[in-house]
Amino acid sequence: MVFLSTPGSQDSITLNEDPGEVGVAGANGGVNHFGLRLSEGADLDIAVRDVEMAGGTVVKRGEHAPGVPFSYIRDPDGYLIELLP
Repeated sequence: MVFLSTPGSQDSITLNEDPGEVGVAGANGGVNHFGLRLSEGADLDIAVRDVEMAGGTVVKRGEHAPGVPFSYIRDPDGYLIELLP
């Protein structure tokens, strides 16, 4: 797992290896999922609703820890995206 960030910002990109997909090129090119943190003050429920209105689907919702919600969605192209508030 690798975390990338821009100095002085709250931006973060996380790269996660999926051992089951190492060396496998496919529709996602071996990428398991993309994780995106919403802008400060953004509402996760509204973001999920917007994704669904754009043709995406909810795969899973829950909490990584108490008070730390997440939502995995699949965009219209089939990519798995994790949304965090």
